Amino acid sequence: MILKRKIDLLLAKSNGAQLMWLLGLSVASLAIAIVVAQWVFDDGTIVWQDVVAVFLDPGCFGGAGAHDWFRLILALLSVFLFSALLVSVFTNLFENIREAAQVGERRYALRGHVLILGHCAQLPVMVRALNAQGRTVVVVDEERPEVDANFIFYKAARHSHADLATIGAERAAAIYVMGDADDPAHDTKNLKALAILDDLCRQAPQPVHCYVTLADYATIEVLQYQRKAGATGQLLVDTVNAYEYEAEQLLVGDTSSTSGAYSATASPAPSEAFLPVLRQGDERRAHIVIIGTGAMAQSVAYTVAHLCHYPNYAEGGQRTRITFIGEGMEAWQQHLVASRPALFALSHHTLVQADGHVVAHAPEGVDFLDVEWQFVDAAPSAPMARRLLTPTPHEVLRVVVCQGDERQAINTALHLPRAVYGAAKLAVWLKRPSELVRRANLTGMYGHIEILGQGRGMQADPLFLRRSLRGMRVNFVYHRAYVNPQATDERQAWYAISEADKYSSIICGNALLVRQWCFEGHNHSEADRRAAYEAEHRRWVMSELIMGFRPAATTNKKVFEHADLVPFEELSAEEQGKDAILIDAMPYILYNVEC
Repeated sequence: MILKRKIDLLLAKSNGAQLMWLLGLSVASLAIAIVVAQWVFDDGTIVWQDVVAVFLDPGCFGGAGAHDWFRLILALLSVFLFSALLVSVFTNLFENIREAAQVGERRYALRGHVLILGHCAQLPVMVRALNAQGRTVVVVDEERPEVDANFIFYKAARHSHADLATIGAERAAAIYVMGDADDPAHDTKNLKALAILDDLCRQAPQPVHCYVTLADYATIEVLQYQRKAGATGQLLVDTVNAYEYEAEQLLVGDTSSTSGAYSATASPAPSEAFLPVLRQGDERRAHIVIIGTGAMAQSVAYTVAHLCHYPNYAEGGQRTRITFIGEGMEAWQQHLVASRPALFALSHHTLVQADGHVVAHAPEGVDFLDVEWQFVDAAPSAPMARRLLTPTPHEVLRVVVCQGDERQAINTALHLPRAVYGAAKLAVWLKRPSELVRRANLTGMYGHIEILGQGRGMQADPLFLRRSLRGMRVNFVYHRAYVNPQATDERQAWYAISEADKYSSIICGNALLVRQWCFEGHNHSEADRRAAYEAEHRRWVMSELIMGFRPAATTNKKVFEHADLVPFEELSAEEQGKDAILIDAMPYILYNVEC
């Protein structure tokens, strides 16, 4: 039994050991045959050259001759031992090579390839986009992903130095560190992968662009608090909040069905945007209702707060309202307030308790923020919640269902008050396409339900290029105005700044799309432009507060204190000019058209 097991293990090997055993067995058999020919058949009728000829080529056995039975046995031994086993070994060897490639154990000397570390819901769209560019794609994960696209698979753990040392990171053109955002260890693994890649790429012959997704706001917060300026090696890093990216693509991504290949200068039309577009003179309020709590709900809320700054606040005091609906809402409110105390200290926010009692908070100090928050402690099916979900003529309603259980989320989306489907845009957060949602959209009974996380917006910018490019241009506008010595181009300036400054620039680039929509069609008089400057300052204040800044008498960015978290009219002319240069540079930032 032990001998049988050893033989089985030998036959299963794919490292060439079979060939060595075959060679040894063949040499031994040939030596025995030569000894027999020389010492048993000593009449000189068969010499060692005849033995070798028959053994190497059984076809040499033919016609009458001496010792036919010996030569026949030798020929048959050659057929089964040397010829058949040789074919079998090579077949097995090639099959093992194929299997090794399938399970990701083989490595290739690639250059200029794109590495994607970790499987995520976005992976199929990313791989197809890279295929369309003619790029060689290598997916690195512990299990082979089921993706209908062309890629090479490497089996490896993205947080293992020994594994990542084998994937050729230093020769890659770009690296995406992804992974399932719902994995509790997602950020830990990705940060470890980033540290390993930074070490491996220090001797890279050219800079390697690296995009790292993170899922927890606490992780993003720590990286921003570090205020680490710029790249120190060959790895050029951009961090992406995985949930916030999905929210961005829903709210300001290109959701048109006719959008084609990726374009760095393309932007969605206002009518295609999920976000409310309120132009000058529009007295309605933007109301975004988020059903559920958790990372995605928080990301949608903060992204809305970054973007929704309309002319009607300066014109008539209309604030954008962000409403959370769900059970256990008081604990969720406390979590957000504790994580961003300065933001909520300066904001209007209310808690509607399960019994209908309202607990309101008025801003501390000057009341100048244009976003207010409402927390409703009720199931979406409760009468109180359904009343709040019913659209009114005085608001533009958007509903985003962010419940963690996908079946529950779809059921919630399909059973909202009937008036919602005709008057409001609706999205539901799902990790994969839903056949039920597709069929519901075909009925015409639910309007159009957009799938957050799987929508067409993500297909328009699956590789984070457009959002990064807008951010680069925002930063370069500031750079050319205020930094000396000057960088040679956008990228050099971009990779010299901290993650906090990158994040702020990306938010600004996204928000300028909304600014363009809201002021589109006006003659851009001095008054119009000043109104746009003021709206941009409101956006900047909100973004700084969400990033963790707090008001102070003097600015100290190292401890996230800023003196300019005040109304626009209280700023100096110099500080007002910082908002002005962004609005004036919108054609360049959004479309690469120099003003």
